[in-house]
Amino acid sequence: MIWLLLGFVACNTETSVTKEQRRLAVSPSLVDLGDFRVGEEVPGALSLTHLEGPEIRIVDLSLLNVAGDFFSVEEDSLPTVAPGEELSLGFLYSPTEAGYHRAQLHILTDEERDPEHVVEIRASAAFPAADLFPSAIDFGPVPPGTTVSRSLSLRNAGTVTLDFGGLIFSSPLYSSPQGPVSLEAGEQLEIFVEFSPTDGLPARGVLSLDLGAAPARSVDLLGNDCENGESALYDQDGDGYASCGGDCDDSRVDASPASQERCDTLDNDCDGEVDEQTDCADDDGDGYTELEGDCADAEPMISPGATEDPTNGIDDDCDGTTDLGAIDNDNDGYSGVAGDCDDNNATVFPGAPELVDGRDNNCDGTADEGTSVYDDDGDGSTEDAGDCNDSDPSISPLGRERADGLDNDCDGQVDEDTEAADDDGDGFTEQGGDCDDADAAVNPGAVEQAGDGVDNNCDGVLA
Repeated sequence: MIWLLLGFVACNTETSVTKEQRRLAVSPSLVDLGDFRVGEEVPGALSLTHLEGPEIRIVDLSLLNVAGDFFSVEEDSLPTVAPGEELSLGFLYSPTEAGYHRAQLHILTDEERDPEHVVEIRASAAFPAADLFPSAIDFGPVPPGTTVSRSLSLRNAGTVTLDFGGLIFSSPLYSSPQGPVSLEAGEQLEIFVEFSPTDGLPARGVLSLDLGAAPARSVDLLGNDCENGESALYDQDGDGYASCGGDCDDSRVDASPASQERCDTLDNDCDGEVDEQTDCADDDGDGYTELEGDCADAEPMISPGATEDPTNGIDDDCDGTTDLGAIDNDNDGYSGVAGDCDDNNATVFPGAPELVDGRDNNCDGTADEGTSVYDDDGDGSTEDAGDCNDSDPSISPLGRERADGLDNDCDGQVDEDTEAADDDGDGFTEQGGDCDDADAAVNPGAVEQAGDGVDNNCDGVLA
């Protein structure tokens, strides 16, 4: 019995030969090159590391451009990786268009298990952009033989490096010590410009900035040019106006287009007239001033020398008595004959300011127009009802928000729930490519999640 058992075991014993396992590591599995300028050629590389077993041969390389067609790899050379060896596999990113670009590199080996390795490659390309302020520099009056310095600000407004090559001046009277420099995204440079006049004549020039691949920018320069410059810089009396800006007497602070006319026989407001609209001027040309008793110096038919009309409710001859038969009961200057639509209320007469009182104060046939309780633009809402712009019928609490930079529905927000708004706060709008602006995890900058059935990065492809 024992012999039979031993014999049975011996007869069923097999000799097994284990084939040595080969294994290759490809790293990294995700390559994010970052942001580059359009037109650059950016090299990248992967590491192929032999981990165990005999040599491993690369039998095929294929690169699939998923977003854009700007990644390439040399497929002519298919290397063999010896045991313990580490090789570098290069690729190239050559963007000719701005945008976010992706590709997949498929590496097929002769490994028995998991022969295919897939590497995700992505990068972004953009054109350089610059903000320049100000667009013009006025040095004001500068005496000959002296030098005045002003500054302007240059900021890299893009996402890639901005190359500032230098400054070119069209006039030798302007100069700058600033040399070439490169600005990273968001960096700002203060540039100083100097004006050194040789005489007092107007000096105009143009400053051109060499910004490399970004569009060229220029700044207008002027000095000692009152006619074309900022009048405030050429204001001798400090009243806010220069002689070339409308000041008729730049030695007097009480003479300027902003001054109020006074009874002083001078042209205070620089309009070419003297003492107009004051008590000592006959503004209506009826031969009487207000100082001489004219009670309505804007009406030539009313003066101390006029004849009283007993039916118009007006004190024509300025004697303090309104014609009989047309009495002004509420003493507001108008009788019923003269157009007062409520002669028992002093707040109601032709030309009166409209009040929030439900009355037609100015006797124009409409009550409360131009006030907060009146729907002036006819959109169904008043200012008291929340209309934040009662002069525009497209703006009210009943309005529909549009992508126009305005708060159409008066909720304190602009362009919400439109293609121009980032509703989920992920940094992308629908206009900017966000294919689901209600989900912050879905946008053109997101990482695709394999197998979740969602187009995470909005490239139109599900992983």
